[in-house]
Amino acid sequence: MLSLYEKIRLIILFLLAALSFIGLFFMINYQLVSERAVKRADSRFELIQKNVGYFFKDIERSALTLKDSLYLLKNTEEIQRAVILKMEMMPFLDSVGLVLDDNKYYLFSRRANDKIVVYHQEQVNGPLVDESGRVIFADFNPSKRPWSVASDDSNNSWNPAYNCFDRPGKKCISFTLRINGKDHDLLAVDKIHVDLNWRYLNEYLDQISANDEVLFLKQGHEIIAKNQLAREKLIIYNSEGNYNIIDSVDTEYIAKTSAVPNNALFEIYFYYPGGNLLNASDKLFYLPFAFIIIVLLVVYFMTTRVFRRQFSEMTELVNTLAFLPDSTDQIEALKIREGDAKEIISIKNSIAEMKDAEIERSNKLLSLISYDQESGFIKNMAIIESNNNQYLAVGIIKLCGLEAVEAVFGVDERNKIVRKLCQRIAEKYAQCCDIVTFNADLYLLLCRENVQTFTRKIAMVNDFDSSFGYRNLRIHKSAICEPLQGENAWSYAEKLKLAISSIRDHMFSEFIFCDDAKLNEIEENIWIARNIRHAMEIGELFLVYQPIVDINTRAILSAEALCRWVSAERGIISPLKFITIAEDIGFINELGYQIIKTAMG
Repeated sequence: MLSLYEKIRLIILFLLAALSFIGLFFMINYQLVSERAVKRADSRFELIQKNVGYFFKDIERSALTLKDSLYLLKNTEEIQRAVILKMEMMPFLDSVGLVLDDNKYYLFSRRANDKIVVYHQEQVNGPLVDESGRVIFADFNPSKRPWSVASDDSNNSWNPAYNCFDRPGKKCISFTLRINGKDHDLLAVDKIHVDLNWRYLNEYLDQISANDEVLFLKQGHEIIAKNQLAREKLIIYNSEGNYNIIDSVDTEYIAKTSAVPNNALFEIYFYYPGGNLLNASDKLFYLPFAFIIIVLLVVYFMTTRVFRRQFSEMTELVNTLAFLPDSTDQIEALKIREGDAKEIISIKNSIAEMKDAEIERSNKLLSLISYDQESGFIKNMAIIESNNNQYLAVGIIKLCGLEAVEAVFGVDERNKIVRKLCQRIAEKYAQCCDIVTFNADLYLLLCRENVQTFTRKIAMVNDFDSSFGYRNLRIHKSAICEPLQGENAWSYAEKLKLAISSIRDHMFSEFIFCDDAKLNEIEENIWIARNIRHAMEIGELFLVYQPIVDINTRAILSAEALCRWVSAERGIISPLKFITIAEDIGFINELGYQIIKTAMG
């Protein structure tokens, strides 16, 4: 058997050998860096392709969302309000254009301060004017705009970049949605086109690319969007159909290019830094390896010196422990002294913990003799946990109303009822169950065998009532039918107590079958009852207004105030739950007054 000092020395020698091997292995694989960089570039480019494709899909979905918001709207003012509301929720759109079914054109344009300006035509192919009537564009013909002509026969299409008439010097890229079929009867719009927000697209490219990656999008012969690094670099088109990235450090890039997924009109250009470490293969590159070896040698000699001292301290501790059983003051012998090493402190703490554990085991052994003298039921759960038997099911019996009997008829009558209850429980369940007494009105049943008989008996509601003769006495029961070990019995008892707590105030005896779904429901109901008042005070309860619309005139006649609860802790709480619970706990009037006050305020 090697000593501690010898083991530590061998470990350090092994670490030195391992470090030398790692260094040699790294040098052998030194030239594989470029290949790994290519694989990483492929992986990154695949992810970027998906993200860019998702972006263009989001633009298409936004156009569909905009179309959905215009269903059944015929009044131009309602259409304007609906479009402006949607644009405020879609910062990635610069402008939205509508060709109505009367061939008049409306343009909603976002300005620098995020204000949305509306331009419209008062006559077909007439001048485009703003809200004050000022002419912005004379003789505007929507059918001749680039976004109006489909590149294919599809109803939905992206359009090549074109000059924005409302933003001189800028390019617009539009997605056009043409209204056909049944939708044409439900919408007052023939065409919808949405234009990208360039700044938002550039920021999106920044988000999906790393700081050292160059990423930009191209349409035709023009670069339409760049990430931050691409905006800082000089990008020059070469004769090979690719681009050269020029900067002050002459970084080598791995170039990747492809069309946007499901959108061949746009191309993705991605440049990943090659990371060719061969450029640094000079003597400076090997200095860290020499430095690490020197440091490890120094650590080796320092460790040898330190552990020799620790070995002497451990020898002293062993000698102390040898005389510990005969020591008159064991606490003083295990006292941590200043200057003790961490290992010495850990050993002393472990010995102290073992002594505490021994005391605890002794206490548990004493608690095993814990049976009720009269009923024979177990009084201490430690017996169940120590035996750790296998049980098939577990149930609980709760006698409610015992306090009222004691208050009216006295303690003797109360004790008489408890004895009778224990007798009946023993008659029904002692043969198949271990019975634990929590208190005079609460008993835990752990089924060992005949689980079907056990569940049939415990599910009977009125089997005890006829024995007592008091109307206000109720016996509530609950059960969990699943195998368990005795060491886990306490957690099952807590679940059953929670289930019983949900029906303890009910006026008649009840049985409740307990499972995870039921427990979650009970716990949630208790949480709602405890927190609904506080939620109203801090403003988590609020009103939403549902418009009431005249179907014939499509006019909004009034609005219905609906109470909603969004909890910071549990999210959205269903009104079916919290309103029912508010009625049960007598909070419904106060809640109603608050709703009326808020709606009328």
